[in-house]
Amino acid sequence: MNDIFSKNLEALESNFPDLVNKLKSCEANTKFDIYSGENPIDLNIFDKEKQTLFFDHPAQSVTRKLDTLSKLAYQPFLYLYGVANGILLTSLLTSEKLRRLVVLEPEIELIYIFLNLFDVTQEINSKKLTIIHHTNFLFHEAVSLITFDNARVYAKVYQLIENCNYYHKYHDENIAAVNKQFTSAFHHAYMLAGNDIVDSIVGVKQTIASLPIMISSPSLLTLSKNKNTDIAVIVATGPSLTKQIPLLKKIAPYVTIFAVDASLPMLEKEGIKPDVCTSIERVERTSEFFLNTSAEFKKDIIFALASLQHEKTFERTAEGTQVLIHRPFDYNRYFELDQSGYIGSGQSCANLAHELIFNMYYKTCLLIGQDLAYARDGKSHTSGHIFGDDEITESKYGFEEVEAYGGEGLIRTTYIWRSFLKSYEQSVAHFNKTCHGTTVNCTEGGARITGTVEMSFEDAVEKYVSQDVVKKPIELVYPTKEEKENDQKKIIEFYEKLRDETIKIENILNKTFLKLADKMLPLEHANEEEVLKAFTEGDVITFLTQINVSRDAVFKSKIFSSFYHDSVQSVLINSESQMVTYSSAVNETQEEKHKNTVMWIIAHKQLFFTLSGQIHGIFEKVEEEFEKIKWR
Repeated sequence: MNDIFSKNLEALESNFPDLVNKLKSCEANTKFDIYSGENPIDLNIFDKEKQTLFFDHPAQSVTRKLDTLSKLAYQPFLYLYGVANGILLTSLLTSEKLRRLVVLEPEIELIYIFLNLFDVTQEINSKKLTIIHHTNFLFHEAVSLITFDNARVYAKVYQLIENCNYYHKYHDENIAAVNKQFTSAFHHAYMLAGNDIVDSIVGVKQTIASLPIMISSPSLLTLSKNKNTDIAVIVATGPSLTKQIPLLKKIAPYVTIFAVDASLPMLEKEGIKPDVCTSIERVERTSEFFLNTSAEFKKDIIFALASLQHEKTFERTAEGTQVLIHRPFDYNRYFELDQSGYIGSGQSCANLAHELIFNMYYKTCLLIGQDLAYARDGKSHTSGHIFGDDEITESKYGFEEVEAYGGEGLIRTTYIWRSFLKSYEQSVAHFNKTCHGTTVNCTEGGARITGTVEMSFEDAVEKYVSQDVVKKPIELVYPTKEEKENDQKKIIEFYEKLRDETIKIENILNKTFLKLADKMLPLEHANEEEVLKAFTEGDVITFLTQINVSRDAVFKSKIFSSFYHDSVQSVLINSESQMVTYSSAVNETQEEKHKNTVMWIIAHKQLFFTLSGQIHGIFEKVEEEFEKIKWR
């Protein structure tokens, strides 16, 4: 093992142990030979199986490729398909603007050759370079890559670069599949960011109102340490659920049942009491699932409830044991009630249930009724759903097509179910890797959830469920009086700090907005040429300085990042994704540079105005709720 290779492996070890293991067992010159010319960049690869060279003229090919990529010189995130001879890769890494280069390569031997020839330890350690050996690039991997260092805001300038024609010729299907996963990941990230500040304000408002219940109830941490079996069953309300009920009833004494809120009324009719019921949505309508369930049935059920839910949901689950859960939003982390968070990154009750299950370290999770798609007859939910089995219709919500369960063609779903599906795939991947657990999709219909084992409910029960020992109830400990008082004191202190710092943030945003507004007011009816002419070189320098100072003061402030960011991220991500088209553009003339700079400046007028208004609106509701709080 040469020194360069050893150093590269050592750098990879901490973050990419699986890749290191593959590289250690890799043999050189099995599928590929490498040839070098007199010029250091004149390296060529010969594919023995396909009997072809990667390049006709390596040095010229790389030079031409770099010329075509010159327009990407200011982009901080680049995605490259193929290592090839490594020259293009190392050339791209020299850019000072580059924050991360992601390289995907289907052949482990080519990665092995590259790491033997080039010392990239510094780039690996700094995370400037990420190399992925892929045979089947998955959605959750793409999500992980685009969430690094806020890379998602560069969606509008994203492109997957093909290293050379060799990859286009022999790996075009892989390239298309990888591109699809990245595109889906960007779309998913934007969808999770939301597009309605009203929803965010409601969530913050209702979270503040629920704090007295949270600190008086058993914590998520307590629940996480108290599983009562090793097998969990998530009961969702897809059209396929009805056929699974008899077997669920039979195994109920031996497994931990996690029911989504909508399934509760149906389970009561069938005489099946779940151990845990999850609920996540903030609207009052969700509480009707509990209104349609008897008080007696709700006793002894643990209600794992998102802290942002409507007060009626908390009122109508009070007969059971309530565990309030902070979802992983900034405003939840702000109060440092860490014992109550932070799970629920997905958007459905079932997503929350699955995250809870892997936090409780169950060995196996069985899914039933998790169709995430319309049934073949167009039904959206199981028979007996309180809102009807056709609550969601194609005529109202439209449809998309995804791969069906068992790989049997395509099936129709909605964009929101598809979001649930993608959240599931992320959660399943974490469960498999972190807990070494297995998620078995026993739905026997609906959409395929990548990463799950597909098996009939009957076969899964036979394989995973032991009926020798009857489960015991999950018993949870409530916080002591001293613990409640300490949490209450901490919450009040954090609120007072939030109030003072919010005033400072609003003042910074408003001051810069007003200066921009004064400049733009006489230009209200001007065309683009007139606007650009109105901004002198002095104006540009003045505004760039003030905007950058304001951005640093706001975006790097602890209060903004730890409380407001998630609530206003929809406007941030949309504004920033447009701004990067200006800031990452390669300007060939002074006129182009001036135009892109001015457009970037002007975009901050609307951004700062909107942010100030949203932050003001959020804190106004926080203040109202704190004035109404009655501590228990």
